[in-house]
Amino acid sequence: MPSVKFRICNDSTVFCFGFSPTDKQNSQHMKLFGLTGGIASGKSTVSRQLTAEGVHVIDCDVIVRQLQEPDSACVRQIRKHWPHVVDGAGVLDRDALSAIAFADPAARRTISGIMNRPIVVAIMSALLAAWWQRRAVVVLDMPLLFETKVFTYLISASILIACEPDTQVARLNTRNELDAEEAKLRIAAQMPLAAKVKMADYVVQNGSGVSQATLAKDVSRCLVWMRS
Repeated sequence: MPSVKFRICNDSTVFCFGFSPTDKQNSQHMKLFGLTGGIASGKSTVSRQLTAEGVHVIDCDVIVRQLQEPDSACVRQIRKHWPHVVDGAGVLDRDALSAIAFADPAARRTISGIMNRPIVVAIMSALLAAWWQRRAVVVLDMPLLFETKVFTYLISASILIACEPDTQVARLNTRNELDAEEAKLRIAAQMPLAAKVKMADYVVQNGSGVSQATLAKDVSRCLVWMRS
């Protein structure tokens, strides 16, 4: 049985998987887009709409939650450093771990060292599965797409969901019950929005003045662009 070949194409379609370099009949192309945005930017809302419109979305937050299931290898590693965030049943207190990560850059690096390799392996497995299912367009929903950089080399283009910092603070207060100081600390831990806007290929605005109806229309226009 021929082995699967993986290579990166130079045209607008990044992923090319084929059974051999010369077997064009069996090879297929898959457009991969990176979806990102600052914390509380509304990225999850956009991701849900894309899913509803038939786009295959690989959600990195879901992957992380799966890797952090009770008594998983990642959770056991985390417990060695912060035993108080894991209970007796091996259940991780994700909110407590997030508070540690956002407050302490050294702790954030340690957590990244534990999680990054399993996350990359899981994402690559999901991408291969998407290709095997003959998905024409795939979205990688990744909050730290630009910060981690790894997958920026694999995507066809990036899509940024943007909003002003004051809106992020307000949403974090409502959603996570964080006070303004805690919210600003979490926002500051990520790349500034202005830098992300410069790096993004497509920007969807989702600030305080954007209605759900307007956002839905903007996402639909973005989807037309993705499929073009």
